[in-house]
Amino acid sequence: MRSTNNNIFGKKFLASKIKEESSTSSFLKENRENLLKPIKKWLSMLDSGVIKDEESFQDPFIDTIFRQTLGYKRQGDSPTWECTREYKMQGGKSSDAALGFFENGKDEHSSVFAVIELKAPFTKDLSRKPASRELSAVEQGFDYSAKIGSTCHWVIVSNMDEIRLYHVGDQNRYESFNIAEIANSPTEMERFYFLLCRQNLLPYAPSSKESYLDKLYARNQADQAEINNKFYAIYSRTRQDIFNKLSETNPDIDKLVLLEKVQKILDRFLFMCFCEDKGFINRSAADEELTKFILNAPKKSFRGSIWNEFMDISRAIDEGSDQPIKIPPYDGGLFAKDSELENLNVSNDALESLRPIAEYDFDSELDVNILGHIFEQSVSDIEELKAKIKGQNFDEKKGKRKKQGIYYTPAYITSFIIEETIGAWIEREKIRLGFESLPQITEDEEKLLSEAEINPKIKIPKSLETKSKEHAKAWTGLQERLKQIKVLDPACGSGAFLNKAFDYLVSSHEKITSQRKHFGDRPSASVFGTIDQPKFDDFVAKNNLFGADLSKESVEITRLSLWLRLVYHKEKLPSLDHAIKHGDSIVADPAYTKVPFNWATEFHNIFGGDKSSLASDTSGFDIVIGNPPYVRQEFLSPIKPALQKEYQEFYNGTADLYTYFYRRGFQLLKKDGYLGFITSSTFTKTSSGANLRRFLKNETAIDRFVDFGDLQIFEDATNYPCIVVARNTKPALDHKVQFAEVESLPGLETENLLEKASHVKVAQNSLGEDSWNFDRPEVEALRRKIFSKGRPLKDVAGSPLYGIKTGLNEAFVIDKATRDRLVKEEFEQRSKQPHPNPLLVGEGESPSCGEDAVSANNSPSTYGRNAFSPNCSPSPFGEEKDGSSCSPSPCEKGKGEPSCSSSPFGRGEGEGVFADGLSSTNHPLIKPFLVGRDLKQWHYDFRERYLVAIQKGWTKQWAGKEDITEAEAWGIFEKYYPAISNYLKPFEERAKKRQDKGDFWWELRACEYYKTFEGPKIVYPHFQRIPKYCMDVNDNFLNNKGYIIPYCYWWLISILNSRLIWYETQLSCSAMRGGMWRYEMCTQFVELFPIIDPPGDENNPSTPKGRLALLAKKAQEKAFKRLQLRHDLLEMIGDQLGQGKANEGDDAEEVSEGSDINKWDTLSWNDFVKKAQSPSAFGKAFKEQFAPMTRRLLDLKRLFEEMQPECKQLTEEIHACENEINQIVYGLYELTPDEIKLLEELTGNIYED
Repeated sequence: MRSTNNNIFGKKFLASKIKEESSTSSFLKENRENLLKPIKKWLSMLDSGVIKDEESFQDPFIDTIFRQTLGYKRQGDSPTWECTREYKMQGGKSSDAALGFFENGKDEHSSVFAVIELKAPFTKDLSRKPASRELSAVEQGFDYSAKIGSTCHWVIVSNMDEIRLYHVGDQNRYESFNIAEIANSPTEMERFYFLLCRQNLLPYAPSSKESYLDKLYARNQADQAEINNKFYAIYSRTRQDIFNKLSETNPDIDKLVLLEKVQKILDRFLFMCFCEDKGFINRSAADEELTKFILNAPKKSFRGSIWNEFMDISRAIDEGSDQPIKIPPYDGGLFAKDSELENLNVSNDALESLRPIAEYDFDSELDVNILGHIFEQSVSDIEELKAKIKGQNFDEKKGKRKKQGIYYTPAYITSFIIEETIGAWIEREKIRLGFESLPQITEDEEKLLSEAEINPKIKIPKSLETKSKEHAKAWTGLQERLKQIKVLDPACGSGAFLNKAFDYLVSSHEKITSQRKHFGDRPSASVFGTIDQPKFDDFVAKNNLFGADLSKESVEITRLSLWLRLVYHKEKLPSLDHAIKHGDSIVADPAYTKVPFNWATEFHNIFGGDKSSLASDTSGFDIVIGNPPYVRQEFLSPIKPALQKEYQEFYNGTADLYTYFYRRGFQLLKKDGYLGFITSSTFTKTSSGANLRRFLKNETAIDRFVDFGDLQIFEDATNYPCIVVARNTKPALDHKVQFAEVESLPGLETENLLEKASHVKVAQNSLGEDSWNFDRPEVEALRRKIFSKGRPLKDVAGSPLYGIKTGLNEAFVIDKATRDRLVKEEFEQRSKQPHPNPLLVGEGESPSCGEDAVSANNSPSTYGRNAFSPNCSPSPFGEEKDGSSCSPSPCEKGKGEPSCSSSPFGRGEGEGVFADGLSSTNHPLIKPFLVGRDLKQWHYDFRERYLVAIQKGWTKQWAGKEDITEAEAWGIFEKYYPAISNYLKPFEERAKKRQDKGDFWWELRACEYYKTFEGPKIVYPHFQRIPKYCMDVNDNFLNNKGYIIPYCYWWLISILNSRLIWYETQLSCSAMRGGMWRYEMCTQFVELFPIIDPPGDENNPSTPKGRLALLAKKAQEKAFKRLQLRHDLLEMIGDQLGQGKANEGDDAEEVSEGSDINKWDTLSWNDFVKKAQSPSAFGKAFKEQFAPMTRRLLDLKRLFEEMQPECKQLTEEIHACENEINQIVYGLYELTPDEIKLLEELTGNIYED
């Protein structure tokens, strides 16, 4: 039997903790014999066979083990007790016993820390599901723990012979204790008592939430993570060290080949360490460990070479040997002859780097699962090293995060996908084999079969024997079908999914064989269905698992990870060359890939020998699983012609690589086969995913869709992951998709992925063409109605325009002090020597009149934060004196527009303004700048940022010629704008490396709509938790986290800020942080918002359009007034502290909108003071300057109480506007009362206080 390392605690860890806890050892030493008496008495009863049924012996067992031995008080021992029988819970079910704190008349439910589920001794396999019950004993225990809730941390399951201890977070690992071993082994008795005694398993007192065992579990998890990370760091460093040293001693070897050989050296050495520590290979001379023998070769009398010893041992493992090690010929391929490897010049110094790896205990510290995690990260390492060797760029974020620890596909992901594909396949085969119509087995018959399984002499009644044979035949048939299953990972990487599939299939065979034995089937040793587990391992690895990968190193690592699961039986390892292959899964054309891969040829046995075609009704893979690589479409340019040729109508020029893995996966599946992938979910909404959406919807039956929002499963990026499970068959008309939205990730790898998810069934044929929304039917019906009433926003007001990306904010985004200094310096130098450039003065007119000229209207408002002075009107909301108003066409500049005259001074003649707009207060190349988080609901908060805005093409236009060198261009720029050029000069090197630059490094990237920023426009941020639209009339530029709509429709702002449009936002835009924080307002979704152009005139408030416009103006006016009041108080405090405005940070709103000190009017006085005294430099200063009971604090309180009502009044008036807006909008879209109720229920509170 193989050692499966299913213990909760590591051997070394547990032994050290038992040794540390001397009180337990001392107690046992003094009381061992007394504690063993009841256990030995119970053991004698077991041996005598008198214990047959569970009910009559449960109470004696509980009393013997938990009261007499482990020290739990039972009811009747005292007014309070710790072990209770028949613990009842919600739903009427009850566990056999429970451990916790109990008291007469008290609610027991909150005090249970462990549940106990008992079975009779004839239930040999506690994990086996009896024919007469829906759940196994283990499953029953976990079911009870879930019903109890979060206080229950442990599950105990026993057949009164074996006792298992589980943590509620992991149904696969447990500590097992056998009564006979406890009675006869002092070490086992100590382990049993240490883990299960009352003082360790329960907290010290009922008020405590955590026991010593809970703390021990947490410490074990943390220690294991630390061991993993340390080993990973050593493993990674060792590879790099050996590679560097071999590069020096083998200068003529191609570096990519050398890297491949270094990885093989590492793989071989890991295999040696693993087998040695597990006891599978042993040196005949017992004085020294094998790996130490290799590494210590230079110290021996013969002063050998480490490399020679390493290669000698490698050959011995490959061929089998008695000397110097006793080992069967594992072969398999890892140790096969490799002339390139053998001929390398390898120094002792290079291999000395392996020594830290040999120091680890691969038996108790590093099991195969942990090594799998190491291998998965190793694949990423290798790709990075390859990129460096080739001189290519790599993702620096991934490089940085690797230093912080190992990251891998969590077990809850691989387990879920395996269960929903292989598990679903097995369940379907059971239906096809008629399991549902098998004769029913009663509980009494079940007990009789279990007894007969132990004692073959027991006679089975004829009727039961007949039924039993039918069951045995069904299980045998299932095993025969399971032998034929073919599972593929087309991008196998380190083998994470294939290894999980291996474990699942082996476990399934074990369970099936157990059922066959239970129903009287006695397969001979030569038949596959034997309990000889290693043959399960061998068979599954050789016949059921297949993979391919573009990376040769990944293929070798996958093979190694599987071999480590096969060494237990000390027999020749199977070659996996036929199953795990090196090749390009997506591209077969040799003109576009170095490793063309023809699936029909490479796996011709699976595809029925037909090398010209792929899967059919009877050929192909049964299961396709994996995590396809996420490569953005811009990196696919070299292979796009091949993709277009190979995938034809499925091809999309802007689709990412993972989409083609879906198409390939279904090409490789048998009819009705299962595919389970974890990929990005962006295909459900983007235009680039249209072909994939269409294919999945029309050609496959989607069984599961699990949406993670932006929860980060993988540490290197937020790629909006999702899991898709689908079958290769056309969907039935009534087929439903099981949709789940995961709101938070499991705290432990082994927890149920969907335990904290919301679920809904969605008709597959209801999924849209433009995007997919998995919503309740009434939700989707309302959405369709709303869309039927309106037109896309892009047709009403144009598509939103993206803000400016500088590529180097440190250089191009400046504060007010820098801006003022540059303006002052530039103006003073220009004033000393008037500008000679004829382009600026022009011939008869100012360049501000020209179409390409830079607007001079850039001066900041007198109070930037309360910047509400529309260019369309001298008053914020009224009409012009001549009755004009904002045009419904693209807004024209109103008051404040520079005049078009022949004067060399743009605007304000006589005020010292140069023709390009430079003045003592204004610079033509510096613009007021807002970032996304400055944009709020009905207003924006100008934080005195400015943009050095030198547009692409500006320099050449300024110079008056296209053909100009950078040196010439810089000379002209430096001459006419010395202050700006001098400021930018230190950033030259970094600015040149930007992709987002213009013709020269000091210019911004190309943008066709720079002038649009300098005019009235609707603005909104990229991230929104609530609707945030407002009008900007102060010519602000925006960063790339903000958008503009260049039409100043006031009525449109009302509709955009309405509940109805927020409803659509929630349904179409990508949710961040599981939907709890914000949505991404990507243009591809916003431009499709259904907008009704209301009837009437915007200037007539008696019409819907005019009323919406007036309400928007009122809401915005009051929002800016409230903002100014908020700032006034905070600035006063800042002045007192000498720190300027009291602002707890620009990012506060993004985390918890409405709770930071900036919105002080929403807080009580006491809460405000607490916020102000937060742990920060400002908080410290506040405590000092506004000490309790001082005049200064009392004055501040008086001012707070005077200003707060005014702020609250403004908030109420804004809400009144919002309420009226919503009522008007409901009417425009003709919503019914029920539809309004549904919409308001789903949108919740979307207006800020």
